[in-house]
Amino acid sequence: MNTTRRRFVDRAVDRVSTRLGRRDADRPGLTRRSFLVRAAVVGSALTIAPLRWMVRPTSAYASVCGEGAACNQGWTAFCCTINEGANTCPPGSFVAGWWKIDRSPFCEGAPRYIIDCNRSPGSSCRCRCASGTCDQRRVCCNVFRYGQCNTQIGGVTEVVCRVVLCTAPWVWDPACGRTVRTDNRTRTHNAPCLYDRDATVIERSYQDLGLNGSELGEPVGSERSGPRGGAWQVYDHGVLAWHTAIGVLVLRDAIARRYAELDGPSGALGYPRDEGETIDGGVSRTRFERGAMYGVGDDAFALFGPAAARYERLDGPVGTLGAPTAGTEPVGDGRGSVTRFENGAIYASGQGAQPVQAPYLATYEQLGGPADGPLGYPIGPSEDGQQRFARGVLVASGDGAFALWGPIADRYLALDGRDGPWGPLQESQTTEAGVDVARFAAVTVFAAGSIGARALDGRVLETYLDEGGPAGDLGAPTTDRFRTRTGQQRAGFEHGAIELDPGASSPRVLRFRSTRRANDLTITP
Repeated sequence: MNTTRRRFVDRAVDRVSTRLGRRDADRPGLTRRSFLVRAAVVGSALTIAPLRWMVRPTSAYASVCGEGAACNQGWTAFCCTINEGANTCPPGSFVAGWWKIDRSPFCEGAPRYIIDCNRSPGSSCRCRCASGTCDQRRVCCNVFRYGQCNTQIGGVTEVVCRVVLCTAPWVWDPACGRTVRTDNRTRTHNAPCLYDRDATVIERSYQDLGLNGSELGEPVGSERSGPRGGAWQVYDHGVLAWHTAIGVLVLRDAIARRYAELDGPSGALGYPRDEGETIDGGVSRTRFERGAMYGVGDDAFALFGPAAARYERLDGPVGTLGAPTAGTEPVGDGRGSVTRFENGAIYASGQGAQPVQAPYLATYEQLGGPADGPLGYPIGPSEDGQQRFARGVLVASGDGAFALWGPIADRYLALDGRDGPWGPLQESQTTEAGVDVARFAAVTVFAAGSIGARALDGRVLETYLDEGGPAGDLGAPTTDRFRTRTGQQRAGFEHGAIELDPGASSPRVLRFRSTRRANDLTITP
């Protein structure tokens, strides 16, 4: 019931109860108990069908329960009246048959179906009148059976009570057949425990599921409006969500709880697209407009946007990532997200969503991930022993991985990476005296400012390191170690050079003189 309607009902109950008290106070024989019963029925009539009861010439009893509500009128009581509000067959009974009511106002003009719950063979049942507020019809008195349901059970026993549906019986219970029996004499029959003709789509669906006798349990709070004209309702053990594009869908247990925590269809996931399925390993999945929810044990994890789509393309829980261990969350820079799994994580950004798994994930996150680390977001999956990122690369090595970024990573990849001339990477890139340094099997590479990445090896590299490397007075390399036309090995630096003549045992270190022109050199033997 929507909020406006509830406010109206509250005001109307107060007014009409006062009117009823004045009207009946002068009637002889009116006891306190009968007055309270009449007031309760009036309250039910106003709650269920306020305008119809107030403007049409009918009693409150007829408005709530319809005609034939008394025990002596021969009809069987509704199950919710005798089964603690549950619109289901009570223990000791079975679904025995059904009939149809055409163009029912309780089902928005569609057929309404009445299900007979007959006494099960071997069970006992006493003929009596129901003790409902106004539904005092018979219980276990009428021996009758239409017989379209559970035909394997023979015989005709007493009808214990009636279940009400707006869903076709053979859809509601596959044990029912499609042979139609129609009886429109019960068009007005109802009970206070059933929804009236102005019920919402969700209320009618909940009624068809069994009301509080369904797997959903009792409603929690009132029905809520959703975006684009939809609605949703939370229950003890589930959620019903409705929109014209999807109909009514049921969400259960952990997935329903997490969906409610995320503000249902108004949250990041939107409306559900299905009621879920169980995948290998006991993980359940429900798809939504903007993602998916995975139930794992007693918990559920919501995957949004590109991460959800990427995970599904990777075969979900049965793929290499395994089951989710956390839902999609924003990363520190606010421009992307991370979703964690048993065997890795998916990082998503404007450049797409990519998985990061062992051996790369530990190193990547130790460096600060996409927000605080030097690599940025992954831009591709791992292949050929390495994984590329927006500003660098991770290279597998044993059980772990080493990281390169900036100019060194760019040049490494341009030289065919692991297949290039530098050989295997020995450790992750470091920074020394403001210069980036990466050590490979064949060379050590330095990068500073706009100079780019420069590779040194052999005696030239040894001499440079002996002179203090990046922290020494030569500064950063400005060239690779190269061979001149005369066979000399040479490398240039910010403040000098190192030369090794053919056949010489020791290189010469040349330094720029600080008191003369920049190209003047001081030679160190």
